[in-house]
Amino acid sequence: MSKPLYRCITKATNKEAGEGVRYSQNWVLARRAIFKVYEKEIRCGDWLFDTDKIQNAVLYHIRQMLIPGSVLEFTYEDTVYQFGFNPWAHPEKYFSFPIETKKAKMRYSPLSLAVRVFVLILIAYEIIKRFKS
Repeated sequence: MSKPLYRCITKATNKEAGEGVRYSQNWVLARRAIFKVYEKEIRCGDWLFDTDKIQNAVLYHIRQMLIPGSVLEFTYEDTVYQFGFNPWAHPEKYFSFPIETKKAKMRYSPLSLAVRVFVLILIAYEIIKRFKS
């Protein structure tokens, strides 16, 4: 095996089904691995992608609060994969396949919204409880 052209840490999932980028429970359970770009393939853990078979590749530029990042989404053999990258990671410079670039706002899944509302209610309850004491 040759040396990778680029490597970085990523979170990756194949559970989002091409719905765009969003906060969801799938990212909680996403694989953490080294994303490696080679001349004709990409590897992420035990996932191996022949770059000639990658379709519909989109690199979304996102923000999580004030922190920039990016999410690569592509279709490979009828499965949609997403890879989240830190602000300093730029594997797209080494891709040998066509890629579209878009800015995106992170959407929330219903479960993600419910968890956030629950946490806010708990915080409000604790604040009210302390002021009543």
